[in-house]
Amino acid sequence: MLLRNETEITKTNFRIIILFKHLHSILFKFGICIFIIISTIILDFCIIEKIFFIFMSLLGIRDALIGNNFNITYPKLLNYEFLDNYFYVYDKKESLKIQYVDIEKIIITKKYYYIVIANTILIVSKCGFTYGTKEELEKLIKTNYITKEKKTNE
Repeated sequence: MLLRNETEITKTNFRIIILFKHLHSILFKFGICIFIIISTIILDFCIIEKIFFIFMSLLGIRDALIGNNFNITYPKLLNYEFLDNYFYVYDKKESLKIQYVDIEKIIITKKYYYIVIANTILIVSKCGFTYGTKEELEKLIKTNYITKEKKTNE
């Protein structure tokens, strides 16, 4: 094991994961609601129908942006073990082995690394290292991630 990390998942982090995972459907719902609002204003409906359609569309926009995803249980703590060519992510119930070459994108923020894999996103806390440092992780992932980019560009 080269590095070890424990990342606490908060509701805010979980919202980011859900938003990323369902971005296409959220944009689609949002677009339909805007279309209904514009159509309602342009078309010749009585004022009560216009108010009803606009109100329902605003509820649809609210649903698209907030979602019904807060009843979903999520792990409170994710553990990561980073090795040479792959890493493990696990909680109390599940474990995944992920190759570095499967990483599609890495988003670096002040507090977290967001690792995009297929249609999912993993959150790694910069201050959650129990073995190793964030600088070592950046070096490890960038080396393997850059190697993948070079292979796809050739």
